[in-house]
Amino acid sequence: MSTSTPSATGPAHRSLSNIRSGAAALSQTGPSSPRTPARGIASAFGSPSSLRVEEETVVIELGTRFIRAGFAGDHAPKAVVCSGPEDQRRAGDFRSWVAQAGDRDYPKGQPSRAEWAREYEIWASDLRDSDVSLVQDKIDRALREAFNNHLLIDSRPRRMSLVLPSMIPLPLISATLDTLFNPFQALTVSLVSASVMSAVAAGVRSAIVVDLGWSETVVTSVYEYREIRHTRSVRGGKMLVNEVHDLLADLQNGQEGGQAQERDPEAYQSAKPFLSFEECEDITCRMVWCGQASKMQTAGDADRLSTVEEHEESPDEPSDPQDDATRFVRIPLESCHPPGIVEVPFQRLSEPCENTFMAAQYDRTSFDDNELPIPQLIYQHLLVLPIDARAACMSRILFTGGCSNIPGLRQRLFDELCLMVRNQGWDPVRGKGADQVRRQVPRVPAAGGFDNVRREAASPDAGRDPIEQLLEKTRNELADMGMQGRLRAVHTLGAWSGASMVGQLRAMAVATIDRDSWLQQGIHGASRPGEVDLKAQQRQSLNHGSMLHRASSSSATWTLGAWGVV
Repeated sequence: MSTSTPSATGPAHRSLSNIRSGAAALSQTGPSSPRTPARGIASAFGSPSSLRVEEETVVIELGTRFIRAGFAGDHAPKAVVCSGPEDQRRAGDFRSWVAQAGDRDYPKGQPSRAEWAREYEIWASDLRDSDVSLVQDKIDRALREAFNNHLLIDSRPRRMSLVLPSMIPLPLISATLDTLFNPFQALTVSLVSASVMSAVAAGVRSAIVVDLGWSETVVTSVYEYREIRHTRSVRGGKMLVNEVHDLLADLQNGQEGGQAQERDPEAYQSAKPFLSFEECEDITCRMVWCGQASKMQTAGDADRLSTVEEHEESPDEPSDPQDDATRFVRIPLESCHPPGIVEVPFQRLSEPCENTFMAAQYDRTSFDDNELPIPQLIYQHLLVLPIDARAACMSRILFTGGCSNIPGLRQRLFDELCLMVRNQGWDPVRGKGADQVRRQVPRVPAAGGFDNVRREAASPDAGRDPIEQLLEKTRNELADMGMQGRLRAVHTLGAWSGASMVGQLRAMAVATIDRDSWLQQGIHGASRPGEVDLKAQQRQSLNHGSMLHRASSSSATWTLGAWGVV
């Protein structure tokens, strides 16, 4: 084999002359010590930081007591900003230092339930006594704190995705959008539902989302990424904190609540010591738990017997603290006057949670429609759904909200629901009259009529429809998977994580508002969903940069989606 000399037109890195000339130049001009080579200026398309501003989407979740903010594609928000009295102080307000000096006048009685937690809420569903301008200022201050201290972003225009519950009032939506478009200069704002995003974060298309929120509990059925029904109950975190306050006040006052209240309700209310909201909420988060129902067999355990391992019983063996009714917990109370320490039986720490969400001591017929216990609320919600939607949703029950983190609460709600379904079934009509009607239904005689046709069709010689065979195969596969028609609880990462994934995938939202359209028309420019030309929106391409001006390049009509339908 012969070795040929590299031609002039060959690759430069394979030329021997270039290697020799480069080595000679390096030996002549090279420094004695190594140094960092000079970097060339990258182009606008090569620098990843130049595309960051255009590609990033800020995901904001607006709750009753918090605001979560972060970038699309992250697994968790970078900022969680809460509202409180300390965040609403003005310059020159020194009341917090006066309280620390001991000059605070402690109130003699407990304030009303409506006024107790108002300062800790960003917004409330009841707008009759609310100032929308004050709510807008709270949102503006919380977003500025999140953007400047946690997200560390400048004031350049960006796309934003807003996660909202579907039942939020329209004045609050208008105040929030005014804040995002005017001070923060958002290009477009996409509205996404919190319930649908919770289902996305769980990896399912259909689910029953039980939001154990602060002011209320909302049960939403999501079918194929669409909300089809909402039911609500006033039982939530606010009622739970009130129950904890009543329990601690009764123990601190040395009275049994029921007997003293029956004797003299006014004297009992005035004799209660006052406890601050912060202390009651802290005790609720750290100490409250939910016990499991005794002598209850769930639907999943009905078909099998539980296995019990044999072991020697020892009298010195420690028992479960949840079953030990004689165990006491010492809780210091510093907000009451005078401060003290109350001893609470550990078993009684489960009473506030059970009274709030279960209310097992009352009859089911004694509740109004807006104050149903949570298991009864979920069961009534499933009962009125269509059969196909119920079969798809009941196998994916999602528990979200702040109260879902209470130990034992989710399992207790699921067990109560399983027991209710097993005992009552899915027949909405009950009573003696319904049983008599079922007994009086006439039966078709065995011979004659259509029975002969059915026998001939069911004979082995009769031909089978190929389409029916495919449908039967599909039904068998779904039955083998066990995904429909059975109650099952599924874990979700939360609404913010679902919105982060949707924003990273650049999926088109149902309601997307452009800044120019909002500044020109406001919330009154939103059209009904039936009046929007969806075909014109679907014909647009999804290449780089087209999502920024999608709403402006489309038709003049736009909608608020599920939030704009009255």
